[in-house]
Amino acid sequence: MPGTMRITSVSRAVGLALIAAGLTAAATARPAAADHVLDLSFNADLAAQGFPSPLLRATVNGQVVWFLMDTGASVHTLATWFVAAAHLPTHESKLTLVGSTGATTKAREASPFQLQARDSTPFGIHDAVVVDFPAVFADQKIAGLLSPQLLASPGQAAVLNLQTPSIGFGPFSAEVARLGITSTAATAGTHVCPTQDPAANGRTYGVPATVAGIAADMTADTGATSTTIASTRIARALTSRAVANTEIQGVGGDAQKARTVAGVTVVRAGVARKADVVLAGGAGGNCGVDGLLGMDALRGCTLVLAEKTMGIGCGGS
Repeated sequence: MPGTMRITSVSRAVGLALIAAGLTAAATARPAAADHVLDLSFNADLAAQGFPSPLLRATVNGQVVWFLMDTGASVHTLATWFVAAAHLPTHESKLTLVGSTGATTKAREASPFQLQARDSTPFGIHDAVVVDFPAVFADQKIAGLLSPQLLASPGQAAVLNLQTPSIGFGPFSAEVARLGITSTAATAGTHVCPTQDPAANGRTYGVPATVAGIAADMTADTGATSTTIASTRIARALTSRAVANTEIQGVGGDAQKARTVAGVTVVRAGVARKADVVLAGGAGGNCGVDGLLGMDALRGCTLVLAEKTMGIGCGGS
């Protein structure tokens, strides 16, 4: 049966950090060796335009580009401009893209290709979908979104360090032990949400948090600029403090107004951090029912992402 893919975008000012969520097809890759750690980057210029996510600098068929490391994406997602510039063949897909406004478009898939990281580490990317992202992607040479959890070999976890930043791979138990907190604390309340297709390996992750003192179940989404709250009890508690100065845009849909609440205390992995959260309305994240935990809250954390479990540890605010 045809699958569906849900992509939304949270923007602050002119920012367009994308959240790819709820995808029903998986992408596979040949990862680096288990003991290899791959350096990522934070780019201040891109962050100012709404892209605070960890970035992988890579070369594909002579194109030197950025890839956003997006834990909210359960499939690798490529920008149309990049697919054309890198001369990657595409074919029709059974997937349908659903934007935040409900508009739908048919997806295409790119043929397998290889990217080379800055340290010459090769990754083979398969089954990535192709999306018409906003023009800023081409302007800034952003090739698309990579799902870091899908870069790990079977039986291994991807370790996304949002302090350094970097990504590594290793056995889940060993990597959780490196977080400096107990395994019980690292995994308490976390859960994995697989895609609807049982044959696919795509997945996203829910983590517990408190937002403004209220317990929440949030999708850990490094592709999101801001922590975003759905129409839940948390949004109702914050409504009186909200200011209408934010937009949300989905694939196939127009930008929609949203509201921001400044200086909200968000506690993740037992550590508090202040964030300006967005009240987006509608349903929650594809995994956490209360919304999306974005880079404003996740910066300073380390995520250990395995097929059936997840661990999280965070540094100070």
